[in-house]
Amino acid sequence: MEKTEQGGYKPNRQRIPLHVGAYVKHNGKDYRITQVLGFESVVAIDIESEKTALLPVRELQPYEDAPAYVDIAEISDKDWKEIERRLEELAPHSPSIAPKAFGRG
Repeated sequence: MEKTEQGGYKPNRQRIPLHVGAYVKHNGKDYRITQVLGFESVVAIDIESEKTALLPVRELQPYEDAPAYVDIAEISDKDWKEIERRLEELAPHSPSIAPKAFGRG
């Protein structure tokens, strides 16, 4: 919560997704929720360091941007086929693109 000039707190009415896979911010870092422990805390993974942390819900901030980091296991088969199709089209134009190098598993 943001502190007011009078010493009180200004409530934050932004919605924060509280489900597994949701992205949130805490102390300026980006996290992905891996477990909801109740109304007061979640377990989440720091996107950059990949360290797990226990985060209090009251300190979470909404993640404004679309996730820059996506777990490829969460991509649907339909979307994955589209990714492979596009990479196949781009491969002849760039030697650094190897479409089959991005396997899921």
